[in-house]
Amino acid sequence: MTAEGSSTEQAKVGLLSALAELKTAPSPGAKRAVLSATSQLEARDDAVSASADGRWALLFSTQGAPEVGQPAGTIPLVQPLIDATYATFFRIAPALAGAQQDGAAERFNEQRVSLAAGVIENRVRVPLPSGLPIGSALEIRVDGLVAPIDAGAGEEQLRVEFTECAFRLLPKGGGGGGGGGARGLVVPLPRPVGSLRTTFCDATLRVSRGGRGGVFVLKRLPDAGSKRA
Repeated sequence: MTAEGSSTEQAKVGLLSALAELKTAPSPGAKRAVLSATSQLEARDDAVSASADGRWALLFSTQGAPEVGQPAGTIPLVQPLIDATYATFFRIAPALAGAQQDGAAERFNEQRVSLAAGVIENRVRVPLPSGLPIGSALEIRVDGLVAPIDAGAGEEQLRVEFTECAFRLLPKGGGGGGGGGARGLVVPLPRPVGSLRTTFCDATLRVSRGGRGGVFVLKRLPDAGSKRA
């Protein structure tokens, strides 16, 4: 391994260690440490050595100030709706991310990006209290269209157009897993447009920044058709 590659791996270990500390002892200082480690990883010369294409599990997310210059096509009239949706996801994401230490929990917060098909799918599963008879979890899915756009050096930028949001209850005792099946209640969206900059990406880890100021750290998952260890 080259010195450059070794330094990148060390920066990744630093970020993962900061995330583990945040999970163990949440505090503003621990969150700042995660963001600092994220910035150090983004600053690497070899920051983007792979595409965001694939399946990902969310490890960390936080909301920041909107970036300057929104993509063309953003709809101001629906921005409050978009902001409220993001706020809901940011509230539940940390709890879900904390549950992703074992393989069984990876499915609770997943993103799939297919540049070939031009689609992006975000799926979040919120476990329901065991005493409720209605099901084991609520699945929330937000789908959209995605396409590469020009980006700065060392970055991959995508234009994202959200098309629909769906909700469904998963039955107790399993079932209702990843793929097709019942879609539940589908709510068409007024096609709000956003952007997603990938500022670090390799074979196992990805850092992306949204046009509304969000920071996302994700780990790569095996393709749906591949065998898991």
